[in-house]
Amino acid sequence: MSDKYKELSQEELVALLGERDTHIGTLNQECAARRVTAKEHDDAEAARVAKGQTTDQRLATENAKVVAERDALKSKLEQSDADRDALTIRTAIAVEAGKLGFANPEDAWTLLDTSKVEIAEDGTVKGFEKPLEELAKSGRLPMQGAQGDGPGTVTVHQVKTPNLRPGVVTDDGRLVAKVAW
Repeated sequence: MSDKYKELSQEELVALLGERDTHIGTLNQECAARRVTAKEHDDAEAARVAKGQTTDQRLATENAKVVAERDALKSKLEQSDADRDALTIRTAIAVEAGKLGFANPEDAWTLLDTSKVEIAEDGTVKGFEKPLEELAKSGRLPMQGAQGDGPGTVTVHQVKTPNLRPGVVTDDGRLVAKVAW
């Protein structure tokens, strides 16, 4: 026994031993908890090995899932970018078609070859102006204020129904209430 303990009274030694016993008890509890955690880990690893899956295989499987998910998200992003670009091109063509006088500007983009149309870094759409002007000159689509019965024009004929007066019943059983000529 060490000389420093010889100078302690019996009560001081008992108190010192009590403190050490408490500390040893705390350490034993921590060790037991770590043994349980280690056992759970070992059991889980043994279950994976029993299934034929090692830790490396499990990690490889999880990695493959993450890569597949990343690729799917990348594909969705690329599709979203392509859809946005197509809408940008379509809108630019419709706006310019409206300026050129197309009766229905939204129809113009369907007849244009958009494979050569590009979106510049600043977001402007280029490469469709000349083909759009040629389409306007071709008459394949109706223009505002177009006259005649040529291709791409619509002619509406007004037809008047004779002898309809208020109070007259038509052949199909309708009662004419008011007629404005």
